[in-house]
Amino acid sequence: MPRKIVVVGAGSTGFQLARQLIADNQDVTLVERNADTAKYALNHLDCMVITGAGNDLRLLRRAGIQDAEFFIALTDSDEFNMVACGLASREFSVPFKIARVRNQQYHARSHLFDGSMLDIDYIVNPEIEAAQAITKSVEQGATSDVMTFENTDLQMRNFLVDDRTLFARQSIAAIKQALDTEFMVAGISRGEEFFVPRGDARVETGDELYLIAAEHTLDEVFVIAGRPRVTIKSVILVGGGRVGSFVAEALVEKPNGRRAHRLLDYLRRDHKKLKIVDSDYEN
Repeated sequence: MPRKIVVVGAGSTGFQLARQLIADNQDVTLVERNADTAKYALNHLDCMVITGAGNDLRLLRRAGIQDAEFFIALTDSDEFNMVACGLASREFSVPFKIARVRNQQYHARSHLFDGSMLDIDYIVNPEIEAAQAITKSVEQGATSDVMTFENTDLQMRNFLVDDRTLFARQSIAAIKQALDTEFMVAGISRGEEFFVPRGDARVETGDELYLIAAEHTLDEVFVIAGRPRVTIKSVILVGGGRVGSFVAEALVEKPNGRRAHRLLDYLRRDHKKLKIVDSDYEN
């Protein structure tokens, strides 16, 4: 059954999120203050789009927020997003509230998001998420994207199948039997189609597999399948903006957390070099 989701902000982030949710057959309503942005979303997305402020209670009722399971605030204003989530919780008792918050000072004040003040369930920062994805890819030798699962050693990595790998033209069951290790093929992307495979599903050249297993297991699978980690001797960051700064900080300046510490040790141990290229010297 589709979930009712109200998204405030139809900019690039809100637009792309709404498009993905619609493709997943969710019931999405977009709320956007700017009339031109709202019109563009209305003409390009198969969902309800309402023009107006996301903190207008009457407008939110028109959007069906009283029946919503998720309320997601993605405007350019951190403060607006936080207040809107508070309204969604206090006035309409929406179960899950998500706010886009880019200001690092708010992230440092964790008591703002502990549930006692603003009733925000999750906060997201697109720049930090992008930086984390980049650093994870560097750590894995840039062989794939990496998604980790909180409080576990499980990872999900993608694998593009070509004629050189043993995955090509084999069933999922045959591949698992040949490798004799515990991993799961969570999904297969084939052209415009994405599906969860059964054991008898056949892997074709050009498929992109999404594999889930422990980190060391995936390392073994990638090596056997012909995709070992690449030895990275140097890292060049093109762009010293917010994302570039977060990546540089994670790699060499102020490592924060176990993963960043491992990256720093990795760079130092193997004499890795980091260079940043940007057209603006002040960056």
